Amino acid sequence: MVKIGKFIKQSLCLPLMDITLDEKTKEIINNIPLDILRENDKYYLLYHEIMFYGVNTLATIFLMNKVKHVSSGIIPLEEFTQKYALDFSDSTGQGGFGLPLKKIEEEKIFIPDQRYVDQKLKIITKWGKPKISYELTNNPNKQIYLFDHDSINRVDWKNETEIKECKFLTGRKWTIEDLKNEELLDKSIALGNILWKSVVKSHRLHIDKKFAPAHIEKASENLFEYYSNIITLSNSYK
Repeated sequence: MVKIGKFIKQSLCLPLMDITLDEKTKEIINNIPLDILRENDKYYLLYHEIMFYGVNTLATIFLMNKVKHVSSGIIPLEEFTQKYALDFSDSTGQGGFGLPLKKIEEEKIFIPDQRYVDQKLKIITKWGKPKISYELTNNPNKQIYLFDHDSINRVDWKNETEIKECKFLTGRKWTIEDLKNEELLDKSIALGNILWKSVVKSHRLHIDKKFAPAHIEKASENLFEYYSNIITLSNSYK
């Protein structure tokens, strides 16, 4: 169950609503083994759309809305980038810039435990045949990359405007100075909402199929509603 409480003022002057996710839902989601989530199509909506792309998109919209309202001078931008440990090095070659997941959790936003696992692809040979395997390692400092190259796969390829804006944002070398550019921030938030729209669309396509056990389906719906409420609130602050 998702509960919505009163507005509270945070240190960055962005009002956050006390949106909470019940502990039972968190427990159910955290207890699903990663290999089952990743390899079983029954969990496609929960894992691929909500836990993966949903979390990445939530982080994008949440952070960029905060940037937009601190770059005006409420708080020094350098202090902001340090607070969220933003990484502009692009050391992985994924594009965009890095944000540690724990920085989102520090804002009291639930992130499933499975998102903190690094998955390293391995090819092993068994009975003379190659077989794909994964080496799993817990990484408490796990980063996601906002506006990475993969984002282009989430836009509507029939919409030339969406493609153009996505290529512009994912193809640039991001720097800390970009976070002072109001026009760029507006474009970033708009793209974040386009990416969330793709999650919502996938949710609508899969919601009636009811592949997973009922209690997991319910937990999945609770998580989707929870993230939806946070995104709506993040976008509502002007």
